[in-house]
Parts: sequence; structure tokens; C-alpha cells
Amino acid sequence: MYHLGGSPAQGISIIIWALWELPWWVINVVIKILPTGNSGSLNCIGSYRVEACYNHPMLVQTPAITFLQQHNIPHRVFIHPGPVDSLEQAARDRGQRPEQVIRSIVFRVGEADFVMVLVSGPEQIPWKALRRYLGQNRLTMATEAELLQTTGCYPGTVSPFGLLQAMRVLVDECILRLEEVSLGSCVRGVAVLIKPADLLNAIQQAEMVNFTCSDEKQ
Repeated sequence: MYHLGGSPAQGISIIIWALWELPWWVINVVIKILPTGNSGSLNCIGSYRVEACYNHPMLVQTPAITFLQQHNIPHRVFIHPGPVDSLEQAARDRGQRPEQVIRSIVFRVGEADFVMVLVSGPEQIPWKALRRYLGQNRLTMATEAELLQTTGCYPGTVSPFGLLQAMRVLVDECILRLEEVSLGSCVRGVAVLIKPADLLNAIQQAEMVNFTCSDEKQ
């Protein structure tokens, strides 16, 4: 029998390195034969790279997706085939228009007090209108540390679903005019596709605002 020299720790390191070097298609084969367990889902994201789940979106588990499943909110999971470098690419990959890609932007309005604004990707939130709506003279965007603390997500992946800290969620009315939208899932390369009506059902006490619609704005 062939024997690997060195300490047990070195042997474990070699095994981990070998597993990491496996191509994604090998992982796909493993996924197909692995049992799903009592939950009926396999945490691909936690076990390997996003690409490993590309052909198995129903197996993906993230905090946002788990929240939607637990609350029986209709949605679809989309996994990008590779890195996403722009909002336009994200929309193209998902078969959507740029305005259907929704950004979830978190603002700090006071000590341990935050608010999230959902707006179509190409649009810019008018700070003056937002300050007036909130009755605040000063606003700052949440830092990465604050995002992790309140949402559990890194910048670029923020989702309004399954928040770690309760906060007001403002939804721009223009979103409701779209047939379907996509949002972050708290994991890079994975998006949640959902109809606006289902989006509102998933967000408790969402506040409707008009910051970017072409007609009369607030």
C-alpha cells in the first residue's frame, strides 16, 4: 500500500488541495449521486464553488432563499455561469432588462438604525428626496461591516429577505410596473427572480415610495 509521508495534518492538507482542484463537472457528478437528506436540498454553496450548482439551482441554499422557501413565496433561483462584471451583464445572463435588476441599498440613519431602499439597477436614489421622506438631515450608506451585521450579506449580494436586523424597507413604485425582477441572494453569482407582487408579500410592512418614476416624484 502506498504511504503518504509526513504528519496527519500534512495529509489532510493534501486531500483538501486535491478536492479544491477538482473541476466543476466532477462536482456536478457527485451532486447527482449524493442523497438530499431529510430537508430535500443540498447546500451546494456551502460545500463548494457556485459553479458546482449551475445545473442544480433547486439545490442552492442561501439565507434569502431559505426565507422565501419557509414562507412559501414563489420565486426562481438563477446561477450565473461565471463572474459578473456589470449590471448589464447580470441582466443579460438572467434574460432580463437592466431595469429588472433590483439593487438593495442600505443606509444608516442613526446609531444601530438602518433603512433599505429597493430601486431599479440603472436608477440613482435622489438623496435629497430620501432625506426629506425619512425626516433626516444626514444619511450615510452602510459600511461592509454594518451590512454583515444587519443583513449577513457582503456588498453586491444584499437581499431584503431574511434580514438579521429588522429595518424599514422602501420599495420604489416603478418596480411594481415590471413583470419580473431579480435581487441578490446573499451569495455572489446567485440571484433570486421573483414577481413584484410576491416581492411585496415577502417584505413585511414595505413602504412604497416614488423616487425614480418618470411621472410625478416625491
